[in-house]
Amino acid sequence: MAPIKSNIYKLVNMMDYVSEEQAVFIRGPLDVKTLIEILGAIQFKFEELIDDSVTVEARHYAEILRKYYGMEDVTEMYKEFHEYTTMPSKKYWSMITNFKLYDYREGISLMVTLVELYQARESCCGPGYDELMNKNLPKDEEFERDIINLKPYFLQGNY
Repeated sequence: MAPIKSNIYKLVNMMDYVSEEQAVFIRGPLDVKTLIEILGAIQFKFEELIDDSVTVEARHYAEILRKYYGMEDVTEMYKEFHEYTTMPSKKYWSMITNFKLYDYREGISLMVTLVELYQARESCCGPGYDELMNKNLPKDEEFERDIINLKPYFLQGNY
């Protein structure tokens, strides 16, 4: 069997994850622990700049991860694996679930890591969340502006 191509993630939120249209696949250099810390920090920044009730959508994470963290949105490339990378029941969600797949198009094995966004955020809560944000978020006005530009979307209840 061909070697595993790593660092492919599927971002989902178990609360509203119901269809292939919501599936977001990303690929890049981040290991899963770092990715989870970054996801948590991004969610906290949205809460700080927009509203603490905001739940960031997977597609917004993908755009931020692409722009600031060197990740690539590969949803179109991997969406056919959606049905093979889902949890059997909403009762059995984990923060991280690995799926080993075979990509017949490239003749390689893939490891797709499903990351449940709510649990990722919750795992980053606690007294050190501000340090987590300081460590993992870009020190860039454009980053904050990109989040603030989404404020009308979230405040109109589109999420």
